[in-house]
Amino acid sequence: IANAHYDISSFIKALEKFGETHDYQLNIIGEFTDELLSKINNTKVIKNINFLGYLPHKEAVKYTNSSDLLLLVIPNVPNNKLIYTGKLFEYIASDNPILCIGPKNGDAEIVIEKNKFGKSFEYTEVSKIYDFICSVSNGDFRRNTNINDVNKYSRKNLAYEFSKLIK
Repeated sequence: IANAHYDISSFIKALEKFGETHDYQLNIIGEFTDELLSKINNTKVIKNINFLGYLPHKEAVKYTNSSDLLLLVIPNVPNNKLIYTGKLFEYIASDNPILCIGPKNGDAEIVIEKNKFGKSFEYTEVSKIYDFICSVSNGDFRRNTNINDVNKYSRKNLAYEFSKLIK
């Protein structure tokens, strides 16, 4: 969460509500701004957060694979409906539910929702984000782990599909 275009304020508000009745731990891996840190410092969620900073890729993947829920934020910038992030594909490979915050009908949302890898929400949908966090926590959300659906988004398969387009 490297800059202000990655708006997680709705996620933080949903976590505040979730924390009223549930225990949780949020690991933030990677770079984050002082602005983000000051926003989080002024909330109840700060006690549940581990700021891990930058980690080697292998170590970050271990956290991804052992998580109960993965947060993917699409930057709030012009033409963001077209944004896929490399993280999306790593998250798909983890077999863990994805909570995506981004534009409605964006490419990331289409991949996530069509394949039932998780749920996607617009930047301001606090109550829907909260409901999804609860459904994952309660075991009510079952992510699609069909190996064929997962494999079509693997690096190997995407490179193969790209090479077909080039030819």
